[in-house]
Amino acid sequence: MGRAAGASRENRRRTPHPGVLAMAVAAAIALWILFVASSLNADEMYVGAGCVALTLLFSVHIGRSMQLEAVLRPADLAQAWRLPGYILIDISVITCVLIKDLLHIESAGNLFRACAFDSSTRDPIRVARTILAVAYTTTAPNFLVVGIDQAHSCMLFHQISASPVPIMAKRLGARA
Repeated sequence: MGRAAGASRENRRRTPHPGVLAMAVAAAIALWILFVASSLNADEMYVGAGCVALTLLFSVHIGRSMQLEAVLRPADLAQAWRLPGYILIDISVITCVLIKDLLHIESAGNLFRACAFDSSTRDPIRVARTILAVAYTTTAPNFLVVGIDQAHSCMLFHQISASPVPIMAKRLGARA
């Protein structure tokens, strides 16, 4: 009986909180309408509902199979305030690289770089920070996180033009 109770507790722990699921559904619906739906026609909303349902099922399945616990802290989530600035700066950087490439002044770069990263699969706070660092940092067009190497505690990323590691990534665990 002790094993069954432990297994039941384990499954409950991996099941997402209903509030988190509700926020995920609301975000998926909003993103569908924002990026895909050209109008609020019934046909587009039916397809959107199906896509949202599949997204939710996939997300729950991945969440249960990964067996990683993540603890999101407000201070880590708040690092997103820097994203609009990073996006604007990176758009200008990429535009300059494009213009230089088109005018044959300088060819576009293709840089794979690495930096130390404080990662862990056991510490729920560092797991959440790793997830946020990848999601937030990859949002900016000139900084694409390829992956986090847990064994060597480093983050591999791609850039078109070399720039320093963003402060946001540093506050989430990057050491550069």
